[in-house]
Amino acid sequence: MSIQLEISRHYLGTAQVRLPNLRYSSSSTEPDDCVGCCLSDLEHNLPALVSYAEYMTYLSNAGISLNALFAVGRAPRLALPSDVQLPCLHGHFRLEIAKRDEPQSEDEWWLVDLYSSGKKTARLPIVSC
Repeated sequence: MSIQLEISRHYLGTAQVRLPNLRYSSSSTEPDDCVGCCLSDLEHNLPALVSYAEYMTYLSNAGISLNALFAVGRAPRLALPSDVQLPCLHGHFRLEIAKRDEPQSEDEWWLVDLYSSGKKTARLPIVSC
């Protein structure tokens, strides 16, 4: 199975997530290749992991449909509880600098590509725009 196919099988959609809800977490020895990940840079979303059960809970609590996270160019704001931090696979230095510059920023939203953390996932709809 190709890497791209495997990645796409775990893709849960794209959402805007507040900076305090993101943390860098990678055991990879690969260099961190994220050049730009903030909301203003649409080409470089942060990849983050979430369990499918938590994902469904967050969507339900926010009143967001599954399809909304697949709408190109219209990523909804996914407000997470303040104690939740999604592990991000890239963007270590950008997250570190952003949090150091504005440690309590509640208004800074970043584009995040959500991926299943490996738990069983249901088949999600692919929506064409």
